[in-house]
Amino acid sequence: MTQTAPNKDENSKESNKNPTALVAGGAGFIGSHLASTLVSQNFHVVCVDNLSSGKKENIKDILTSPNFTFIEGDINNPNFSLPEGLKIDYCFHLAGVAEYQNQAEMSLDTLLVNSLGTRQLLEIAKENAAKFILVSSADLYSGAISSSSLRYYFGKAPAGEAVLSVHEAKRFAEALSFEYFKKFNLEVTILRLKDVFGPKMDLERGDELSQILKTAAKKQTIKISGDGLKTINPTYISDVVFGMVKAAVGNFNGEIFILVNPEKVTVESFAQTVKLVAGPVDIEHKKETEALEIPAPHLDLDNTKEKISWRPKVSLAEGVSSVIQSLRISESKPGETAASVAASEQIPALEQEHHAAVEKTIVKKPKRKLSKFIRLAIFLLSLTLVVVTIIYPLLAVTVGSYSGSKNLQSAQNSLQKNNTEASVKEAYSAQTSFTSAEKNLLYVSWLLKIIGLAESSANFDHLLNASGKLAESVRATARASQIVIDTADKVDLSKKVAEQNLNKALDELYASQERLDETTAILDSVDWSKIPAKIAPDKDFIYQTTAILQKDASELIDAINNALGKSAD
Repeated sequence: MTQTAPNKDENSKESNKNPTALVAGGAGFIGSHLASTLVSQNFHVVCVDNLSSGKKENIKDILTSPNFTFIEGDINNPNFSLPEGLKIDYCFHLAGVAEYQNQAEMSLDTLLVNSLGTRQLLEIAKENAAKFILVSSADLYSGAISSSSLRYYFGKAPAGEAVLSVHEAKRFAEALSFEYFKKFNLEVTILRLKDVFGPKMDLERGDELSQILKTAAKKQTIKISGDGLKTINPTYISDVVFGMVKAAVGNFNGEIFILVNPEKVTVESFAQTVKLVAGPVDIEHKKETEALEIPAPHLDLDNTKEKISWRPKVSLAEGVSSVIQSLRISESKPGETAASVAASEQIPALEQEHHAAVEKTIVKKPKRKLSKFIRLAIFLLSLTLVVVTIIYPLLAVTVGSYSGSKNLQSAQNSLQKNNTEASVKEAYSAQTSFTSAEKNLLYVSWLLKIIGLAESSANFDHLLNASGKLAESVRATARASQIVIDTADKVDLSKKVAEQNLNKALDELYASQERLDETTAILDSVDWSKIPAKIAPDKDFIYQTTAILQKDASELIDAINNALGKSAD
């Protein structure tokens, strides 16, 4: 274990009057920004990093600070401990956070850092009566999830996500933190992050954000997988760090804060913004490879807004400009990296509202007189863009919501009449319509934000999502009913085949119940007063259908279990 520390006088009782923060993973992307900010706020920062992914150059600006101690060590090592006599007030766990974010397989190091490593840091926090802050990920859960407190429901992963055992490792870290909070009364705060970007970020981590920024900075062609409609939540690093510090120093215990920009953008939209900032680069769509589709988590920032008054302040264009600028400067100066160039970036005092001012790099070209032909071409192009980017998506949203509602009503009516074949088809049409409306809503979310309808847009998006899941439930219930009917009609079926059929029906009904749980959770977050009644699906029908399906699915599950000779779970 290598240690770089201030001299003995600098570690005297006089200097220790300021709070001491342990930052595990402090030489990484997020950790280094956090460490620099804490030092600027008169914290004594103890940075622990094994430098497997972190870099000393990331903390170059604070290495010689009397308020900074660097320890090269591994928290996974059973013999790891802090220097004798060192007492801490805060323990930030960021070690290994970025390692697995975009990997489908889990390494031994990932398991260790989220089990042994987490436990050792929790023990250190317990011994010091320090506040423990776990930096987690908003991608770990989907559907119904506690977004505010450790005292309530932790969350659940969709069935298909189970193969991503890396997520299970991080969920374990949250569960372990919960146990220390519950059994030892340890002060614990969980911070869930997503799609963080900024100077010093690892451009080799393989996600869309890093790949697009890296290629654009080099003025290479930006390559996008598929249609580019996958949504992301780019959140600038200074906004994230600002929220982390506020959550840590505030009088909170057992709270969960989501530090994610709630404004979703498509990968295509992000690439277009990068292109605008970076200059003349091409965008190319490549054939999409088969990948596991993980539903985007439902981001409920109410607790975050209420408790720490946090919201992102750095715009997407400003954040991208900062990253592109730092990358190009590093390339123009041999021997310097993006991290070292960005090391001088300072976040002003926490009480300042505009804490993350970013210098723009877009150079305006001198105005030239345009010919009539060029002016006409620009007018026609602008008109086309208005139609394509605004008018058509708005119409598509309205039509999709209306047709989806009609198809959903028809599907439910057919199901009640035992016309299961028609119900399956109509439910699928409803689901497709709601999904299309949701995608088109994304295209115009920026406009709705500008004209003050951001809340309406967000609530309508939640409602479309809930309606789509309700359509999935109707479809699954109809398929289960059809299986039961077919099995009952075929008296010559063997007992084994009949049991297999009924178990298939049970799987469909359990899937239906899962979608209903997700529907209910999302509906609870919808403010119907923010959605125009003319375009919203019928409220009474949505709730009535949800209740009916819950009852029907439960009764049918009981009937099948009785037929199979087993009790319902």
